Amino acid sequence: MADKSLGWKKDVDEQLTKDLELAAHAAYDNGCELSIDARLLFESHRYSRATALAILAEEEFSKAFTLKLSADNKRWDSTLYDSLRSHAIKQGLAEAVVNFIEAEKAKSRWIGGFTSAYPDEKKAKEVVAAAKKRLRKPVKDHLKQDALYVAISKEGKIKSIPKNITREEAENSLFQTELFKINVDILFGDESALERFFTL
Repeated sequence: MADKSLGWKKDVDEQLTKDLELAAHAAYDNGCELSIDARLLFESHRYSRATALAILAEEEFSKAFTLKLSADNKRWDSTLYDSLRSHAIKQGLAEAVVNFIEAEKAKSRWIGGFTSAYPDEKKAKEVVAAAKKRLRKPVKDHLKQDALYVAISKEGKIKSIPKNITREEAENSLFQTELFKINVDILFGDESALERFFTL
């Protein structure tokens, strides 16, 4: 009997590469639709639902990002697969990538040129550490839950209700999602995304 704790790994042949790329594009397209819906809800002053959909869109963009890198790097295993099913991992990845890119943009303005969209080994470890921190304290997932559900305390009292989500929380969620989407667009080869990348 195989030890399930060891996970699994598949050889990435041409067909699996195509399948991963198709899955990446499907997740990306779904993220775009969720993002559009979130923006429409925001413009209708439905901030709680806009917040929740923006976070869900970000999770789909994170899934697309992971699948695209998986196809490009010819890697498909249980660790990657499991990461696609974890809200905290997807949210942590999005936040870590955006934080890294923002730091690189600031550095590029300082030294007069953007070097790479991919981190060096030291920065990669910082990105991983930031993502792990999000796993321990999934703030964004709690915000998504608060935006969708009435929370009840052990004492039977209301802890939070969706309509308490503020315009600012919704606007920030939309902005973070749109910022991460630009990074995914770049990974997918959208050259016009580079211009948007430096204007946000």
